[in-house]
Amino acid sequence: MVHFKLKNYSMSNSEVFLSPFPYPPLMLYIHSFFVKLYYLLGVDSLYIRNFFFKIPSLLSDILISFLLLKNYKDKEGSVLIFYICSPIIIYAIFMHSQLDLIPTALFFWSIYLVLEGKLVFAALILGLGLSTKFHIIAGLPLLCIYILKRSGLLKAILFAIIPILIYLFISYPYLFSDGYIYLVMTNPKQMQSYDVIYSVGHLKIILPI
Repeated sequence: MVHFKLKNYSMSNSEVFLSPFPYPPLMLYIHSFFVKLYYLLGVDSLYIRNFFFKIPSLLSDILISFLLLKNYKDKEGSVLIFYICSPIIIYAIFMHSQLDLIPTALFFWSIYLVLEGKLVFAALILGLGLSTKFHIIAGLPLLCIYILKRSGLLKAILFAIIPILIYLFISYPYLFSDGYIYLVMTNPKQMQSYDVIYSVGHLKIILPI
């Protein structure tokens, strides 16, 4: 099972606890790098540690804003209002410390590269996105359909394979462990989305999906 060491500041400085980190390994590597930078400073501050932990999300937020502004040059006002100033983004990411902006930014970047015709680079970036949070796999079929119509079957197949291979390569050391399967692939909280169903006779519609 992959764990992430967090210091509990309600305890003495010598006491720590291990908190489960229910994300693929690349997400752990990214945040570990920035938290390591914090520890190298030799300071003991909850606020500074929290700032370093949120740097990846801040950089992802900047990347998404840049890509939106670049793709919608005539709608800067809408991007500013509906994304950059969104209270949902501000609260969920910078107050509640959700990490979803990182895979989202990589997914947006991949889409941008697909539109630019840089399919191999786009597939590599999408593979990194999958290695931070696997849920963006939902966008892969849509991109493949777009590439199929624009560039043909072979390029669409290659685009579908490359991200999966990258994910398998990065996650392989943990992929078949019981802890990884339970904590990341079948996390109890995320699996609750499959419990919200609407029954029509024998048919069950999973409402969140």
